[in-house]
Amino acid sequence: MKFHLLLACCFFGMSLIAQRTITGLVLDEKGEPMPGAWASHREYPTNDEVAWVSLEGTYSLTVPEDCEKLYYSFEWLFEAPLGESDTLNVVLVYGYYDELKQADKPCQREYPIRVSGAAKLEDKQVKCTVQVKNTGVSVETDARGNFSLIVPPMQDVLVFSADRHVTAEIRLAEMQPVYIPMRMHLKMEKKRKWWQIFKRRK
Repeated sequence: MKFHLLLACCFFGMSLIAQRTITGLVLDEKGEPMPGAWASHREYPTNDEVAWVSLEGTYSLTVPEDCEKLYYSFEWLFEAPLGESDTLNVVLVYGYYDELKQADKPCQREYPIRVSGAAKLEDKQVKCTVQVKNTGVSVETDARGNFSLIVPPMQDVLVFSADRHVTAEIRLAEMQPVYIPMRMHLKMEKKRKWWQIFKRRK
């Protein structure tokens, strides 16, 4: 009898552990879903602690109530801070990308959104500038590569650039909140040799 009572208390105590369910999207810089990526509240999770991203780019993950960050993995592992919202959308940027093609229709969002993230460059001494395209809104990454800014209504394209580097762009679409982890390999602008200055163009 005592054993059954103890067992019942254990199950009751476990049920009292507060949890929350986090949902969101995991997309690439072009807004395409990234099936095969996973999310977890542990850096090195077991299979039971992983939520796989669907073909539509969605995921749903149950985490402890006091969870402060999530881990995502595709070709590399990164962490994203978890706030009070039960929604966390992630735009994963890896490598170097050209200027985005113009969207079929302009952004219709009528409210501002906060976007945060981390930009990791090959040269750790170089800081990255994040700008809302066609506006004066911009911030510079801090010493750890982190950034946060408010994107105004009717705007959904961010431009990332670094000193002597070519820029990269991403589209936010209608998501909020958004976290953008970036591992950028921005191409250096090639300096012309002195004799190439006088070389005739074909």
